[in-house]
Amino acid sequence: MGDSQALAQAIRQAALDLGFDDAGLVPAGPTLTHGFYLDWLKDGLGGELTYLTRHAELKADPRRVAPWAQTVLMTARGYRPAAPRPEGNFSSRTARYAWGPDYHLDMRERLDRLGREVERLAGQPVRRRSFVDTAPLMEREWAARAGLGWVGKNGLLIHPRLGSYLFLGGVLLELPLPSAPGSGGFSRSAETPGASQADSRCGTCQACIAACPTGAITAPRRVDARRCIATPTIESKGLPPLELRPHMGDWVFGCDVCQEVCPWNRKAPSRHGPAEDPPELDRWLMLDPASFQQRYRHTPYGRPGAGGMARNAALALGNRLAAGGWDELSAGRGLTALLQALGRAEPVARGAAAWALGRACQARPEGRVAAQGLLAAALARESDPSARQEMEQALAVLKALGATA
Repeated sequence: MGDSQALAQAIRQAALDLGFDDAGLVPAGPTLTHGFYLDWLKDGLGGELTYLTRHAELKADPRRVAPWAQTVLMTARGYRPAAPRPEGNFSSRTARYAWGPDYHLDMRERLDRLGREVERLAGQPVRRRSFVDTAPLMEREWAARAGLGWVGKNGLLIHPRLGSYLFLGGVLLELPLPSAPGSGGFSRSAETPGASQADSRCGTCQACIAACPTGAITAPRRVDARRCIATPTIESKGLPPLELRPHMGDWVFGCDVCQEVCPWNRKAPSRHGPAEDPPELDRWLMLDPASFQQRYRHTPYGRPGAGGMARNAALALGNRLAAGGWDELSAGRGLTALLQALGRAEPVARGAAAWALGRACQARPEGRVAAQGLLAAALARESDPSARQEMEQALAVLKALGATA
């Protein structure tokens, strides 16, 4: 196929035929938001995500990652579930992208097939590299420049038809091609994240900023990763700061609040129904590492691991119990699970359970005597400094409240 514009359109159509909801191509070149990104890092908003700093300079241009790259092919696949999960005292509240298998596996397979289709359409071997959150590239900027939408005030790519529940992936190609924008509208707003078309699409709406439980969206397209619930529940190895924990509510893996309130998601099409429901909160606390690994290693929950998910469940359970409204049987079940979690193998889970007991017993006086006794026993055998500190703080809270039999 000699006409490069026709080839670009044929490649875009091939992506749609392979199940992507939208696709677009744009010539490779300098990243336009790199200065904004460096300022964000300089202000410390990346927090403990040190790999962001290590890879910062590579993000200045895709050709620093792949010097031979001439075209960036970007794709988007919607994942908005068809129905909400059932709610209950012990239900696990997780980000929607975790409701199915690990999306990386499906996206990589589709992108590999797309790469082979590019070669077929071009009639020649084409050097390429696929990526799905796995390369130091500014994926959202390149998706916007490829016409797949714009970067909203919550920092996520928003497609006018698909909303923001999107998996993004792409392929760097050693093949010179003209732009072939997707159906989300070509956006030049990537030049300056706070200007022009991106603002006009979101208008004066501040819903995501106002709704963020932890105040992580400090300004349009400026998200403090240290406060975003996704960081302490997915990326962190330790416990979140004390002042942040109550505001994390009952989220055990990521957070969708900024997407739930976004008007662009109201009419976004559904892509699949919920997969198997995750364990209830107390079940997360009882899953041993071997059982967890066997069941969840190929799911998004595998990233924080058994200890991380037990930590998250303990914090969520403590916040739910503290909110009140539980019947005596359910409250007893929740407190029992937290007390048992003091014996888990992972120090971070033991520490989280201790904090959760202190918080929960503020609303459940009948549990204070048992909690004090078992916390004191756990403290006597605890050797990890961070877990000891959490237990000491929880005991101080309970002693200040006074025991009630």
